[in-house]
Amino acid sequence: LQPACCAEIGGRHTIVVSRHRDTAMILSDPTARVRSRGYKVEAHLGEGPAADLWNNALSMMDPPEHGRVRRCLAKDFTRRQIESLRPLVVDVVRQTLAEAAADEIDVVRLISVQIPMKVICRLIGIPESDWLKLETWTADFLKIFMPHIATVDELEAVNGASRNFIEYFSDLIERKRANPGNDLTSAMARLEGTAGNLGRIEIVGALRGLLTAGFETTAATLSATVLAYARYPAEFDKIRNGSVSVSHAIEELLRWESPVQA
Repeated sequence: LQPACCAEIGGRHTIVVSRHRDTAMILSDPTARVRSRGYKVEAHLGEGPAADLWNNALSMMDPPEHGRVRRCLAKDFTRRQIESLRPLVVDVVRQTLAEAAADEIDVVRLISVQIPMKVICRLIGIPESDWLKLETWTADFLKIFMPHIATVDELEAVNGASRNFIEYFSDLIERKRANPGNDLTSAMARLEGTAGNLGRIEIVGALRGLLTAGFETTAATLSATVLAYARYPAEFDKIRNGSVSVSHAIEELLRWESPVQA
């Protein structure tokens, strides 16, 4: 692959950079933007619920909106707070593996999907009874990030999932405001209309982003890891004998088989 090459993605002429230093330079350049100036939303999304969530996706924001929303979220993602989640994650992994124990299992359905869904839903404060429908909406919603949505049916699916997310998280925010708990939705509900100046749709967008990004990416990485183990067992022997640390192995797996493709 050339260091920089022209490509057509989703009907658009695009310059793709492949070297780490080039990518890092662009991402750290304060003048680089996700959206061109004056840009609002992809034309084919119209003005419905999908457009609302597209405009309020943290990954699609530029300064100063990105910085304002991210600063509000960062208060609940300090290193100490993330480390405090370790017992929860360990408990979920052990429980999931115990339930999936069998001679032959569907790794994607019983492990890769279950572990991140359980963790992120508990973190956000989503009742276990709602997990299945949120998983279903996620599959439809993520079509919004494809370079081009080709059919009317796909667009309807994205709008339907977006509408469901907006209604669901708006209701969850109200419930957590009335009866707060030790979860992210309760914490973010307190920021609405305060000095943090987060609007309702921004909070909904952030919660949707945390759910889909925290669930889908981890599920893809867990599946890719199992596949890599099947193909390259000798590499995983290095983890067992201690010549490669688990943390380094995870970093290499994320580099080798990225869960985010576009």
